[in-house]
Amino acid sequence: MADRIHKKALEQYTIKDGDVSVSYRSINDSNTYALHWHNYIEIELVTEGYGRHDLNGTEYEASPGTVYILRPSDFHNLYTEGQMKLYNISIAESALTPEILNQLALYTSGIHAKLCGRELETATALAKLMLDEYRSSAPDSVILQKLLDCFVITVLKKVPSISADNAQEPDPVNRAVTYINMHFIDDPALADAANVAHYNPSHFSTRFHEMTGVSYSEYLSELKIKYSKRLLISTGLKVCDIAFKSGFSSQSNFLRVFKKKVGISPLKFRNKYRR
Repeated sequence: MADRIHKKALEQYTIKDGDVSVSYRSINDSNTYALHWHNYIEIELVTEGYGRHDLNGTEYEASPGTVYILRPSDFHNLYTEGQMKLYNISIAESALTPEILNQLALYTSGIHAKLCGRELETATALAKLMLDEYRSSAPDSVILQKLLDCFVITVLKKVPSISADNAQEPDPVNRAVTYINMHFIDDPALADAANVAHYNPSHFSTRFHEMTGVSYSEYLSELKIKYSKRLLISTGLKVCDIAFKSGFSSQSNFLRVFKKKVGISPLKFRNKYRR
């Protein structure tokens, strides 16, 4: 079951630009989530029940206080033991502040935390306020965004820290780096990233190399290869599917780049490292 892509979820939960959707759900063994991706950011906070949450190939316990933030480059599935209740918040990236987006993009692994005590009370209260506002006759997008910012900040306090210096955005190129880290599976062109930074492509390419130490294409390829490694180890997806899910335009290109960077073929890598 963990190896099956839940394609309906991608279709059913697509949200509009700038939109925020909030719900309180009850799930059980019969509607447990299968492996799936999102083209938006999703946050879930468990309030009741127990189970297991597999995020990017790493398994965590799911219990009251468990919260995770899923970006477009994350994949996950959830198994319950009986009934589980949780808040689900689906967010278009444009609904988050650049500062929050930049901080989310800094995490190379999944964003997963266990809240307790005051943090759990605060997060639950904020989630309920968001749900009440969302269900009101005229939801206020500004109120939702402010509540959402407070909720994310509360959660990130419990995630392994990233220095405040790295969380800042002193250079326009950082906006592009955030965009690339969140959307590398869409294979963004250099011109797209340059547009995010409000630079022309030539100037952006130079500034990007100065800031990261590598070219744009090398940086993008490295993100794709790291992601494909997780898929190879954590799922039973075919190599051709992994190639496209990792942002490569063709299987042959994926095989060539993977072997060049890793030294062995994807199948040999899977056989060597898969649990």
